[in-house]
This record gives sequence, C-alpha cells and structure tokens, in this order.
Amino acid sequence: MTLSKAVKATAVAIPLLLLAACKTVPLTPEQEAILQSEECGAPTFQYLVGTPADNLNTDVLPPYTRVIYPFSAVTMDYNPMRLNVYVNEEGFITRLACG
Repeated sequence: MTLSKAVKATAVAIPLLLLAACKTVPLTPEQEAILQSEECGAPTFQYLVGTPADNLNTDVLPPYTRVIYPFSAVTMDYNPMRLNVYVNEEGFITRLACG
C-alpha cells in the first residue's frame, strides 16, 4: 500500500470510528421513568446529600450522571438530562442538580 492510499484509508476510517463511538445506550425502564419525571432525576436522589462519595453506587443513577470533585475540569454546556453530583473536599456529596 502506498503512502497516499494509507492516508486516504485513514481519512475514511477516522470519521467512521468517531461515529461508532457516538452509539447511544438504551435506558432501562427505571432510568426512563426518572428522566421523564424530572429532567435529570435530581429530586429523586436528594437523599444522597451528606453521604460519602466513595459509597456512591453509580449503577442506580441516570446514564448522564457526572460526579464533580473540587477542582475538576467540567464542560460548561447545559444538558437538562445530565445529573451533576457535587462532592466537597472532604469527600461528601453536597448537592445534586441538573445541568
């Protein structure tokens, strides 16, 4: 294979790989109910405030959840279906919010 053919093959393969990475995961009925009742389900999980983040079971949280620790880099885009779990420097969950 010549260099130009390799470059062309790579130029075609990279976008296809990126599209494959965008595959969505189907929601369970429980997760779908949470997302439909409140955009991200934050009110459902308020009982977690004050608990250690180490004990957080991410399997029960909505699929678009992100746990934000102090000094974490996070995107500033607003996603109403994303649940943000904020953790303080001591490792405890301080609040949950959509975004």
